[in-house]
Amino acid sequence: MYLGEEEIDRIAAFLGMEVHAFTSRYTRITPDRQGLSLNEKDDQSCVFLDSSGCAIQAAKPLQCAVFPRIWRYREMETVCKGWNEKRNP
Repeated sequence: MYLGEEEIDRIAAFLGMEVHAFTSRYTRITPDRQGLSLNEKDDQSCVFLDSSGCAIQAAKPLQCAVFPRIWRYREMETVCKGWNEKRNP
């Protein structure tokens, strides 16, 4: 999950953390080395996603907020529990 500067500031503030502490703990450099992305768990899910949903819902990144309306990928239906629930209530 790619993060813009404003998103980094907003999430850090939401968590009550300094930006440096937040980025050190919860982010990594993107493959193109041009920005930061949220860390993922071993199963490739977002570090802030748990059984009750998004732990940073009020401050979640734009990329999360527009999923799956704006961006989709071929394997989405098999890996995204939320997508399947919306399509098959």
